[in-house]
Amino acid sequence: MRDRVVTLVIPGDPIAKARARLRYGFQKRFYDIQHLEKSRCQMFLSAQFNNNGFFEGPCDMDMTFYMPIKKSHRVLEGSYHSYKPDCDNLEKWVMDLFNGIIYKDDCIISTLSCRKLYSYTPRTVIIIKELPYAETEKSKKIKE
Repeated sequence: MRDRVVTLVIPGDPIAKARARLRYGFQKRFYDIQHLEKSRCQMFLSAQFNNNGFFEGPCDMDMTFYMPIKKSHRVLEGSYHSYKPDCDNLEKWVMDLFNGIIYKDDCIISTLSCRKLYSYTPRTVIIIKELPYAETEKSKKIKE
């Protein structure tokens, strides 16, 4: 059991996961329209994470999305954001980014919290923390 905590920051406007698109042609195929954005963010995250080893046990993930304040809005910095994009689509984007960099699969996330706030410096702050767990013989065999 380890009590590892990692804080990662993705600068810029938070990105929501888009639906897969269908390409018509000889064969109908789904494709990811955000492939380039995703690979750019993954390179940035892997440099920030510095290959510290995968999280393997159950984890807690806390996400804070700092949304940009538009000039037409009259809101205070730090107040809650209640418009699109939805929290669940923002979460999906981050969890997809972390696959293969922070953890092998997002099934290890046991608890998840998310909030959207207004800010003059848009960014995404993610805190991932390993939770205590008892390793069984079955889970040891699955890892191997």
